Amino acid sequence: MSFLRGLDGGSSFKSGGLEGAVTPQNSTSMENKMRVASPPPVEDFLPDIPQIVPLGEIRKPFKKIIDKAFRLHSGLDWKEIVSQ
Repeated sequence: MSFLRGLDGGSSFKSGGLEGAVTPQNSTSMENKMRVASPPPVEDFLPDIPQIVPLGEIRKPFKKIIDKAFRLHSGLDWKEIVSQ
């Protein structure tokens, strides 16, 4: 109740932080406290990722790997493996 009476100005109740006007010094320090610093450049945090090798350069080595795997597992029934 004393808070409401203090709003009317009829009492000597002091409302702490709600009392008084904001001074320019306080608003400046509040502005500094609320300021958000810009983040550092993202290039500093991201790893260097090499570019993807073009398909034309990797097709022949990849085909060799597939052919070798097919020869090693030639006894398997591929229709059963693919249908699963």
